[in-house]
Amino acid sequence: MNPLIINSGEDTPTIYLDNRKGKMEFSGSSMPENASRYYRPVIEWLNQYVQNPKEETEFVFRMKLLNTSSSKIFYDIFKIINKLGENCKNKVRVLWYYSYYDDEIREQGHDYKGSVNVPFELVLIDTE
Repeated sequence: MNPLIINSGEDTPTIYLDNRKGKMEFSGSSMPENASRYYRPVIEWLNQYVQNPKEETEFVFRMKLLNTSSSKIFYDIFKIINKLGENCKNKVRVLWYYSYYDDEIREQGHDYKGSVNVPFELVLIDTE
């Protein structure tokens, strides 16, 4: 299994999934026309990763915008994260970065936090 790296586009985020380091990062705006198709390789890769994960896995989200269809796909991603965390041999943690001025991204982070049973930290990246 190789790392999955998807470079950002005008309406799509940078995605860096590294099975060797156990480091998963999503950053930028996610507003693809077809989120299901765009995220299909990510979902498939993560489902494979769950079969043979590192002892520690960290998910970092630095999102600027999420359209409705991306938001729904992120719930699917968090289901996989939760499944990964159910294995007591694996330490899983999520970092969700948000700006003081971005209530929508903060609230989405709170919603996702409530959907998983793994350590989930909301990280403020700036102050007033």
